[in-house]
Amino acid sequence: MKLDDTVLVRIVQIIQEAMLTGTDCVDYMRLIELEKSGDNGKLVLTENYKDTVKKEHNDLLEFAEKAEQTVE
Repeated sequence: MKLDDTVLVRIVQIIQEAMLTGTDCVDYMRLIELEKSGDNGKLVLTENYKDTVKKEHNDLLEFAEKAEQTVE
């Protein structure tokens, strides 16, 4: 089986996020959820996983905005 490009992009994002936050990327990689695509037979991210990542990104943005306000 092969990974879809969206999975590879997410792996790069995880590495970048780990570098920015100073966290271990391995734990985040373990959380990746994949399923077989009916179109091309490649492994793709599940919708549930994509929704979870969007929520986590929104939470991180809210945290950053609140932190910025307390500095001002």
